[in-house]
Amino acid sequence: MRILLFYSTMTGNTEDMAIDTEEELISRGHEVELMDMIADGLPNEDPLPHDLLIMGTYTWGEGDIPEETEDFLEDLFAYDISGLSISIFGSGDHAYENFAGAVDEMIGQFRERGHKGDIPTMKVDVDEMDNIAEDIKSYVDRIEEKFLVK
Repeated sequence: MRILLFYSTMTGNTEDMAIDTEEELISRGHEVELMDMIADGLPNEDPLPHDLLIMGTYTWGEGDIPEETEDFLEDLFAYDISGLSISIFGSGDHAYENFAGAVDEMIGQFRERGHKGDIPTMKVDVDEMDNIAEDIKSYVDRIEEKFLVK
């Protein structure tokens, strides 16, 4: 599968999740292009020449999408993404009522734009970042189950 993996990070946690996810996907034979939402932006190709778009973000405040992720999504929605499969992951803190709420908010934005399919997700508590290897493997398993042609 040809995968475009974007992330947005403030403290480095979501970047670590993105790198670990990239490594797991590559170890399973997938072609992955890892990009920072802010530093790299979107490629100049429309439609994007990928099978799957994975996005990772942290959650801001009481469950909100960070401003830079909102800006990225606004740019992304100007592209023809109708043929892309979508997956979203995020970091958050269980101390907040809306744990990793940005993930749910992003799903809502894709739904508002007509995306009907299942969207595999992964949410990780920032206090558990040292123990995410199994979470990453399980997440990639769900992605493959959903999107790989059998």
